[in-house]
Amino acid sequence: MPKYLFTVDHLNTRTESHSSLIGIDVSIVRIEEDDSPPEFFFTSKHLDDLTDPKEVWAKGLYLLALYKGASNICTIDPFSALDFESRLSFVRLYYWGEPENITPDNPHLITPEDPFNEEKINCPLLIFESPSSHFINNSIYKSRRETKIRNLLLQFGNGLGWINLYAILDSLETYCSKNKFSTVLSNCGIAKSDLNTFTGIANNFGLLGVVARHGDKKFATPKKSMNLKEAQSLMLKITREYLGLEFGLKWRQ
Repeated sequence: MPKYLFTVDHLNTRTESHSSLIGIDVSIVRIEEDDSPPEFFFTSKHLDDLTDPKEVWAKGLYLLALYKGASNICTIDPFSALDFESRLSFVRLYYWGEPENITPDNPHLITPEDPFNEEKINCPLLIFESPSSHFINNSIYKSRRETKIRNLLLQFGNGLGWINLYAILDSLETYCSKNKFSTVLSNCGIAKSDLNTFTGIANNFGLLGVVARHGDKKFATPKKSMNLKEAQSLMLKITREYLGLEFGLKWRQ
């Protein structure tokens, strides 16, 4: 079993349902004792060789961001808050099976640190390990080697506001050739005018105020409207199609 457990704030039923997904890279663990309500913890074997709680926390944050991004991308409930997963945060750190709280001092000042060194990237899977067909496990596993997947997971785990949605679009346009990006849009049934509406609104301080990508540059108001949920759905469609086309990652089984 893993060495460390994190308690997590802002859990939701979707996250709790992932307790059945014991992944190669990250896991949501459900623990029940006696008649107490079940508790859910975040853990990863990639932290087992560490001894400094501050380093465990930093690398755990990075792994949590990957999980949050993958979970946001495979959200299928159109009535849910697509950005809910981004609120997940660590509360405390423990050794597995021990009650002592080993959370480092000032954890809010600790920045995420990449846990995947060369050894971990190239480490062969054990005989009982296999990346499942579920998007969360498979995408995080492939992100060990594929920087494009990893960056998109990190971006989707960082919140789905207007500014970050535009950054996701920047990444997708960089990763695709012009022809491939046109194919992705066509497969999604998305017109270039839809993207123009999105970028026009995302850039518009007059419409969005301080959550806009730019300050007050007096941009003209786009002719068509688009709310945040529609913008999130737009980027999700494009990202899902790109990941499937480029890496064979299927967000829904």
